[in-house]
Amino acid sequence: MTIDDVFCQIGRICQSTRLLLEETGFLVYECMTDEVGHLPDESEDHFIREEAEWMMGKLMVVDREFRYLQRPTHGEYSLIQLPNKRYGYFAGNQTLREFSCGDCLEAKVCDQYGTHRWAETSIEHDGNRYYLVGFPNLPLEGLTIRERW
Repeated sequence: MTIDDVFCQIGRICQSTRLLLEETGFLVYECMTDEVGHLPDESEDHFIREEAEWMMGKLMVVDREFRYLQRPTHGEYSLIQLPNKRYGYFAGNQTLREFSCGDCLEAKVCDQYGTHRWAETSIEHDGNRYYLVGFPNLPLEGLTIRERW
């Protein structure tokens, strides 16, 4: 089995998951609608619904992450600090991409074993400086990043 086979299987699971989330109303309301029939025992019904909704919440996260990973990556760029103190990069056609708080990106970071890997993160500002969520002490200048859309 390859990683492509794994993602193909996850894709099939996500198709079923999406259908379940839509049919129960969970995708819109983040809870099951009254369209989903109730059990005769009210106490059991509340218990089972809470458990099912907890699981569907987890399934929604898996579905969201799978859809994110299906988006193609666009380039690899080095972050630079711009004159306005924000960070960004120049794309191949010299178009400026400037990041604001909350913008998502992937950064090539070095893990505790010295291995470079991509990490999904976002850029934020603490009132003094910009940083990456999960990597507050990582210098941004020259950092290799990419985006998915």
